[in-house]
Amino acid sequence: MTLNGPLYTSPASPSLGALAQPSSQTLDTSPAFYSRTSRAVVDCCGHEVGVPDFHSAVDMLNSRLKLGLGSVDCHAFSFMLTALANSRRFAGEIHIDPVQGENSAAHSCHSVVLAHEIFRRSGLLASDRFTPEIDSVRRSVAIGCLIHDMGEILGELSSLAQRNANRSIEELPDIEREIFRITLTEAYRAASATPLDPSTFYSFVRSFRHDAKLSEKGIAGTTPEQVARVLQHYSERQQSTPVGPDITAAVGTALRLYDMAELKKSVSDNQSIFIGNAVKVVEHLQGLRHFMRFARVDSNRRRQHLFSPETHADLLGDSAKPASTKGVISLQFISSRRFLSNVKYIEKELPHLFSSASTPDERTLAGALRDAAYQSQIEWFSISRSFIDRTSTQEMPGLVALQGQLAQADTPEDRSDILSGIEHILKVQLNKDRTLFIRSCRGSAEEQTSHPHLLPCESRTRIERLYSEALRVGFVPTSETPLLLLDAVPSQLSGFLPPRPEREAPLPPRADAFDGLSMPPPQA
Repeated sequence: MTLNGPLYTSPASPSLGALAQPSSQTLDTSPAFYSRTSRAVVDCCGHEVGVPDFHSAVDMLNSRLKLGLGSVDCHAFSFMLTALANSRRFAGEIHIDPVQGENSAAHSCHSVVLAHEIFRRSGLLASDRFTPEIDSVRRSVAIGCLIHDMGEILGELSSLAQRNANRSIEELPDIEREIFRITLTEAYRAASATPLDPSTFYSFVRSFRHDAKLSEKGIAGTTPEQVARVLQHYSERQQSTPVGPDITAAVGTALRLYDMAELKKSVSDNQSIFIGNAVKVVEHLQGLRHFMRFARVDSNRRRQHLFSPETHADLLGDSAKPASTKGVISLQFISSRRFLSNVKYIEKELPHLFSSASTPDERTLAGALRDAAYQSQIEWFSISRSFIDRTSTQEMPGLVALQGQLAQADTPEDRSDILSGIEHILKVQLNKDRTLFIRSCRGSAEEQTSHPHLLPCESRTRIERLYSEALRVGFVPTSETPLLLLDAVPSQLSGFLPPRPEREAPLPPRADAFDGLSMPPPQA
């Protein structure tokens, strides 16, 4: 299902008439569009802004990206995003300052801009390729990005960091869908009222959030059964005051877009599956790119910029505020488990993009999304762990225990002490992994080994070369397993290492050569 007009099409509102397909001349395809529009999103709702203005953000996106939303749609979505801004991202994160962690509403707006940029880079928006069919897919992906997290409007049920630390915590997409349905219906009710009635909507959300008990600790603060009971109560209450057919139709359209991205089991046609996977690739990439921008990176690391300038780059030349390094741990010491989790997060939809692409244009877009993913992965590798234990399947118990204590820390001093303990555990493990890599490749960490197989413990440099080769040959992934976790290097990528240079003898490994990791023993 792709879009042919505004979601809300009441004949009583002339501004919500049939959508005229925009032409290629009306879309901005300049390379500067990405940075300029991301900057405009920040000016509306970035963490630097005192009071976010999501109505201006939605209006700006609708105008610049020619989304074709009607005025009621824009008001309803802006109400939803304003409430969604309470859902903080990167909860429980140890590598990024919570202040810079962004919220789900701002993340969604930035994802829309990133989606447009990937379409632009694919070449599909060029005047000789742009068609109504491409435009319909483009709008569906963009609006899917805008609404994909609205099921978290009562609070994020579980963050990625929480799921990494505790594998018993799961995502609950069916619950989030029902939360989205109920709250979006109320948002449309408020947006179509004369005059607009946002205060009643926000009051409804506050009551809903309080009763569901999700806003503070997510699902860890309650149970799925308790939330389900609250949802049933609110659904019955809503049915007692039904809305009109136009609102029902608009909510139904939004739900179908939501289902494409969040509940793929509920859609069956290839194009819907393709659109849903495209939305997930884009929003996962936006999350990673935000994380890379604000996480702590040591001065001895220089991030590669393969995909783009910084998302929030200011074209006027003003330098962005530096990421805070106080109270966070450098990405240099991130655990292998967390490292691999991030990699899986970015790549898991890629094979489904290609398998569901039914037209040459969709295959072109799949290739552009793959390129953006691999380029961003290489950027991620360049600033994070130097040695990766590919066999890591669960977090170190001592690390999990300390992260649990960190969540309960009452004072800055307590937090600092716990972070010091976490950093020590991560440094010790990284030194062990370095040693394991050297033993596996029978060389030194400083030497570029040409060992042709992926090792149980790999180096960042070799993995970067593998992904660079995948970009060079246009590799089409066929498995959800990320490239660096494949059992064997695909034959197309066998040239990912340069020939081993001739040398008389390998250099001995230097204990002090890597990233300053030689440490004094911990104090008793």
